[in-house]
Amino acid sequence: MKRAPSSHPSPPLVIEVKGASKAFGPNPVLKKVTFSVPAEHSFVLMGRSGSGKSVLLKCLLNLLNADTGELSLNGCHLAHASEKQHRACMQQTGVVFQGSALFDSLTVWENVAFSLLLPPRSMGTHLAKKRALSVMSKVGLATNVADKVPGELSGGMQRRVALARAILLKPRVLLLDEPTAGLDAIFSRLIMQLIQELRHALKATVLTITHDLRLAQTIGDTLGILYQGHLVAQGSAANIARHTHPEVKALLTF
Repeated sequence: MKRAPSSHPSPPLVIEVKGASKAFGPNPVLKKVTFSVPAEHSFVLMGRSGSGKSVLLKCLLNLLNADTGELSLNGCHLAHASEKQHRACMQQTGVVFQGSALFDSLTVWENVAFSLLLPPRSMGTHLAKKRALSVMSKVGLATNVADKVPGELSGGMQRRVALARAILLKPRVLLLDEPTAGLDAIFSRLIMQLIQELRHALKATVLTITHDLRLAQTIGDTLGILYQGHLVAQGSAANIARHTHPEVKALLTF
């Protein structure tokens, strides 16, 4: 007997990594890593420093080329995409880099509106600032910080600026690299809550790189564990907690 088709079709895959490997000289960093993230899903990739997490993120952003494997983002197959296709893909992707990566010489609002001030948009400063202030309010930043420079803000406030910049163009995908690193417990909780709120407001697909177990358990629908370049485990937080791999157990009891 044929099975009746499901009335709830699976959501499309927005991020796909198939057999990705990357080495620097004789040193392999990623070893045939495979996972996928469906639309509006939150995938958290955990691992110790040097496990290959940030290298994988750079491959997804096309800042590095994987040696082998296939990577796609928003339906864009990165190895075969033209410059125009890749630019269109990145316009639907918001990124928070490790340490926020704000421009020290620009004001807060200029950092947030950076993509609006450059070609091809080249929006006027009045309209760009108005747009930046609107987005800043969504991440809890008051208008009185708009004309400050990043060095005048705390680490937690800088992370909010980075999030505001990431969501400026209402992206379909958010890529977050260590969004709570270096923050105290209070600011970490605020950033976790903010990520959840933004994810649901934008209906975004989220990939987060972290070694923060609390963050992973709070925002992750699925967790993946990288160890020495291998993805040694993936699943729900509950399933990961029962995993027997020694590195997984070490991370969860850190």
